[in-house]
Amino acid sequence: SLRYTPKAGRVALAAAGNGGVTIKVSNSGPSIPVGDRARVFEKFARGRHEAAARGNAGLGLYFCKRALLALGGDIRIEETEEWPTSFVITLPAA
Repeated sequence: SLRYTPKAGRVALAAAGNGGVTIKVSNSGPSIPVGDRARVFEKFARGRHEAAARGNAGLGLYFCKRALLALGGDIRIEETEEWPTSFVITLPAA
């Protein structure tokens, strides 16, 4: 989130537990286009308009998705008026 948040932007973390855990990481940077939202979780994927960045192999979100699925959880992207990009992580109760 920090990489895509403008200099004067905001990042927020929220967590809740109710029969499992939900963690939300939000930022005030640009939203992820709807067409790219599923793609960013694929191996070696980047946004369609994102240049290859040094140290960015396109594996971070892919790894997050695979690790969460292995634990019975998931990750998705949400967009609200206040937060253009939020990653929402869900994990089941232990």
